Amino acid sequence: MPETPRDPPPRPGARSSARLTGRAAGPLDPSTAGWLVRLVEAFLDVHDRGASERAVMQVIAEQPDAPREELAARLADRRLRGIGLRPGGPALAPALEARLAPLLPPPGPARDHVVGTVAVLAAQWEVLDDIALLYENRSQREERALEAFTVSALLLNDVALARRLHQAHLEAAGGKAIDLAPWAAEVEKLLMVRGAKRGRGVPISGLTYLDTRAFALLAAHYFERASVEEAGVQKLHALTNSQKIGLVELLIALAWADGRLAAEERRMIDQQIGLADLSPADKRRLEALLERRPSLEELELGPTSPDARRFFLEQGVLLTLVDDDLSPAEQALLEEVARRLGGTSEELEATILEVVAFYEKNRDAIRDFGPVSGAFGRLRTLVADRAQRAVMSNLRKLVTEVKETGELAKLLGMASLRELTPEEMGKVKSQLLDICKTIPALAIFVLPGGAILLPILLKVLPFSLLPTAFNDDAAR
Repeated sequence: MPETPRDPPPRPGARSSARLTGRAAGPLDPSTAGWLVRLVEAFLDVHDRGASERAVMQVIAEQPDAPREELAARLADRRLRGIGLRPGGPALAPALEARLAPLLPPPGPARDHVVGTVAVLAAQWEVLDDIALLYENRSQREERALEAFTVSALLLNDVALARRLHQAHLEAAGGKAIDLAPWAAEVEKLLMVRGAKRGRGVPISGLTYLDTRAFALLAAHYFERASVEEAGVQKLHALTNSQKIGLVELLIALAWADGRLAAEERRMIDQQIGLADLSPADKRRLEALLERRPSLEELELGPTSPDARRFFLEQGVLLTLVDDDLSPAEQALLEEVARRLGGTSEELEATILEVVAFYEKNRDAIRDFGPVSGAFGRLRTLVADRAQRAVMSNLRKLVTEVKETGELAKLLGMASLRELTPEEMGKVKSQLLDICKTIPALAIFVLPGGAILLPILLKVLPFSLLPTAFNDDAAR
C-alpha cells in the first residue's frame, strides 16, 4: 500500500465525539431545511466500509506504483462506471433505499427528484470513504461526516466554510463534542442554492459524473495535505470546468455533424450549459458556438484516461440518438473524437455496444433522451452488421473450434431439432463466448454487453457443417 502521508488528517479513537441531532419529522425534501443531517445519519447507519476496503485493495493491486491521486480518480470511476447510461445518475444502494423508504415521497416527479439528489450525494460519500482509506485515514463515522461536509464545501467553492469545517474536525478528533446539525445546515444551504439553479428535475448524468469525479480529486487533495489549500482547490475547479466545457463542445460538434441542429439536440445542449455551473463568459461562448457548425480543430480534445475517454464517447453516442437520425457524418466524427482522445475505433465500438446493451435492458429509459427509437434501431443494426461480418469472415475457424468442443457441438445439433432448455442454452452461450475469446476478430462478443449478439452466432453457424455423428446423437 502507498506510504502514509507525512502529516495525515487526524485519526480519532474508537469513541466518536461528534453528534447527530436536530432530526426533523416528515418526508425528506432537499428544498426544506433539516434534510441533510437526516440523510447523512441514514447513510452512516448502512454504509459498508468493508466494500470500500476491498475497492482500495483492488485498485492498488491493479496499479501498485501509480500515484495516489491517480488511484483516487480510479476509485471514483469504479463507483461511477456506467453512470452516463443511467438517467438521473447513480441509483440508491438497496440498503440506503430501504433505510430511507419511510422518508421518501410517494412515486412521482417529486420522489424522482429526491432520489436523484440523494443518490448523487451518497455516491460522493462512498467515494470519499474509498479515498480516505486509500490515504489510510480511518476516522469514525461522525468525523467522516465532517470530512464529507468539508469536501462538499470545497466542491461548492466555499473555501471559508471548508476551513471552518476542517477546524471542527480537528476539535472533534481531539475529544470535543461537536453537534453536526449546524454544520449540515450550512452545507445544506449551499446545496439548496445549487438546487435552485438546476431546478426540480432529475440530475443530468453527464454533469453528475464530472462533479463526482471533481469531488474525488478534491478529497484526495484534502487527505494528502491534511488541510484546506485554496490554490490547489481552485486549480482542481479549473480542471473540472475545462472538462465540462470540453463535453459541451463535443456535443455541439456532434449535433452539427449532419449539417443541421435539431430542436431536441438544442434543448439537450442548452440544458447541459445551464446546469454546468460555468462562468457567464464561458456560457456565452458556448451559446455562441451552438449557433454555427464548429470544426473539430476548435475543440480542446486531447488524450485522457480510459475511463474518462469512455465517458466522453458514451455521452457523444447518446447525443447522436437524440434527433432520431444517426448519420454517417456523426459516426465519422465519433471515430475522429475517439482518436483525438487517445482511443481506438475498437474502444468506440465497445462504447456503442454498451449503449445498445443498456437500451436492450432499459427500453423505457429511451424516452429520457428524446425520440430516439429510429436512431437506436440503426445503431443496433450497425453493431449487429459488424458482428455478423466478424462471424462470416472467421466462420471456418469458428466451426473448427465448435467441432472440437464435444458438448457444445452436440447441443447445437440438438438446437436444430428441438428447443433447448434454459440450462442447455446457458451452456451454449457460455461455451460460445469462451470460443470467441480465442478468435481476436470475435472480441465484440466478449465485450460488456456482447452477450446480446449471441443470437447472431446461433443464426449464422451452419449446423449442417457439424459432424453427422453429432446430429445423429441429437436425434436419438
